[in-house]
Amino acid sequence: QDEEIINLLAKTKLSPSISPSSSIGDSQKAENDLTSYPVKPDWRIVLTHPTFGDEYKKYIRENLNIPVQITGSSIQLPNAQIRKEFARYTNMFIQKFIFHEVSNLDGAQVKIIKSNYTRMAHKWQQNTNITLIAARRDTMNELFPSLSLPNQQQKKTRTTPAFTYRPPSTPRKQEQQSTPLIAEQPRHESPTTQIKSNKDQIQTLSYPIENSVYFPFFSSTNSFPGRLNTYLSNSFNIKLDIKPVSSTKIVLELIGQPKDVSDARPVLTSLFASLKTKIYSDSNSSCKFSIPDLYRVVQLRLDKCSIVSSCSFSTRNDGVLLVRYFADHPQFGVDEKEIDDVVQRSLFNISYPVETTSKKLGIKFEELEKKIKQRTDYGENICCLYKYQKGSTDQTRLISIHLCGTESVVRELYQEFKKISDEYLPIPCNIQLNSDQVNFLLTVYLGDLIEFEKQNETDGVDLRSKLKNEPASQFIAPKYLHAKIKLFILEMSQLKVLSKEIKCAKQLIHKKKDELYELALKSRCLLSITLSPQATAFRRMAPTISKVSSETINISNGDLTTERADVLVVCSSSAKLCGSVIRAAGKQVEQELNEIDLTKNATDTSVGNLKQAKRLLFLPWTPPASFLSNQDTDVLRQSISAFVKQAIQFTIQGKFKSIAFPAIGCGGFGIQPDIIAKTMINAVREELTADPTNQLVVTFAVQQAHVYDVFNATLKGAPIGDGIRSHSLSDQEKFTITLTTSNSHIQTANNLLTTIENVLVPSFSS
Repeated sequence: QDEEIINLLAKTKLSPSISPSSSIGDSQKAENDLTSYPVKPDWRIVLTHPTFGDEYKKYIRENLNIPVQITGSSIQLPNAQIRKEFARYTNMFIQKFIFHEVSNLDGAQVKIIKSNYTRMAHKWQQNTNITLIAARRDTMNELFPSLSLPNQQQKKTRTTPAFTYRPPSTPRKQEQQSTPLIAEQPRHESPTTQIKSNKDQIQTLSYPIENSVYFPFFSSTNSFPGRLNTYLSNSFNIKLDIKPVSSTKIVLELIGQPKDVSDARPVLTSLFASLKTKIYSDSNSSCKFSIPDLYRVVQLRLDKCSIVSSCSFSTRNDGVLLVRYFADHPQFGVDEKEIDDVVQRSLFNISYPVETTSKKLGIKFEELEKKIKQRTDYGENICCLYKYQKGSTDQTRLISIHLCGTESVVRELYQEFKKISDEYLPIPCNIQLNSDQVNFLLTVYLGDLIEFEKQNETDGVDLRSKLKNEPASQFIAPKYLHAKIKLFILEMSQLKVLSKEIKCAKQLIHKKKDELYELALKSRCLLSITLSPQATAFRRMAPTISKVSSETINISNGDLTTERADVLVVCSSSAKLCGSVIRAAGKQVEQELNEIDLTKNATDTSVGNLKQAKRLLFLPWTPPASFLSNQDTDVLRQSISAFVKQAIQFTIQGKFKSIAFPAIGCGGFGIQPDIIAKTMINAVREELTADPTNQLVVTFAVQQAHVYDVFNATLKGAPIGDGIRSHSLSDQEKFTITLTTSNSHIQTANNLLTTIENVLVPSFSS
């Protein structure tokens, strides 16, 4: 709303013959406080009415998205910039009502007012016999028809306030580019025009307009009404009186001599029929027309160029600018190229996409957007839009910032957005770590990394997803956190390695291994238990030999993960065995097996932490259904033989020299150990004797003592042919206990090494 309306609402005195435009002057404080909107006393009976008040609050909320609370004689606004729009919409809401002052009401009239309280507002004026009443036109005509008579209306009815209009955010469906929009005829009225004449032959012709696309041209901020009035006066010697009847109808009254009025009418019709709409939408290289407030900037520029037009924004097609103008008219017609020059060439725009985001960055952008919209020149020299564009998933969001207006202002604000982005945008940062440091961090300090990410969640910090040593480790965080995070990670990854060699039983190591690993993690240490090279030499010194060929079969009483063989065969259908091997091998093997169904597919991987081997072979195996239901041992032997042969063929084809098997089927499946031992050893013998050129060492790693005894006895009792030699390995082995920790936990690691030695001391031997 322009200053004229604001002053009218705030300063006009209430006269005996009251009109909806009049008001009681406010205090100097209310006039100076641009965030306080004064409410006229006579309007207050409508705006505070239980029914009308709720309608008013809903109307303002739907159009301006702000709440309304009337306190005393004023309404508090969120900011001064919205005051004009607020005054405009308040004025348009009041247009729906008729105000009357009536005096000396009789009992019947008082009863009518009281019984229709939900449809009529009223106020008895103190110390007088005058009552102010307000209602919609149809209600007033129904309840007090006498007040609608011409003589009464001239005497008592308030005059209509000046009409103002704000362009709607969404145009009507019938608006099409370059389509003439002809003024609609009045609804429920016949004939089309209403003609009044008096004795001086002055004629008044009513010209109704009900198509809302014309309404913005009659806003008090638009120069069109004044120019139209001047044009009609100079060309036809008639006066133009613009009367907004309601929010959906305007009546133009042409006042003058009958012939002059008659000549002006077709010219007016031709003018409105020439209205066209120019639609501006964004190309791939620009996003300025998606900014809702761009229409305000364009409207001001067109007004400065004296181009009669009406600008608005439409949400269709991700946002378009609509410019309506009169074409092919000698007085008001505009060449479309003139509009293009203003819209396309006088505006400077920048779009700034941001590929990644964080909650804090979003808040900072929103704060800057709010600051921009509170500028006094917003809608004149600058407009902006900050929005999210959702991708294929809800987690994928692309921020885009669009600025448009005067080039110097746009560039200045663009730098402010860029400065915020540079500081708060999460970006990768390289950090030099070797594989041991990465493994240590992701195992020992995993909880600390997760906790740090949670504490800095609003900054979009990610420490784990790119923490690897090939080609370089990275973390993701805003620049202002990079130095802090580097220090945090490097302090945890400065490693110290402590080790000690002990001699103990493999069974005890296997029994205590998980317990010792957990104890090490609680002490901020990474534990590794490996078989010493000296122990391997020791256990191979004195085998019991029955010579057939150069191939060898060994029975080992220990854990598969400590066996020194080129290929370690893992029965991947055994969750316990499979999980134990993967944990010992470490994260690298776990990542290689990601998304592979080990119960169905055979696969081989690297050995990870199991450096004494060269490949891990995961083979699924379960007892055949016919064995489980009918104890069909023939089918069982065939299944086990196929398992053994598949593993040996993999080893031979890979040109490996040794292979280690677990004793499958003796644990959870509960199959008799003698069946398993005999079948697996015979299958190995068949493969070894089938091709004497293969130099292959086969070891069965058996953990359970009774199963080990069965395997050992079975091998010893095997028929002696051209030479198979059997090894019974010693229960005592030498192991290296290694603890890896950070510099800040060296003393803790030393204490832990002593504790581990004490736990295993019963198995020490001299």
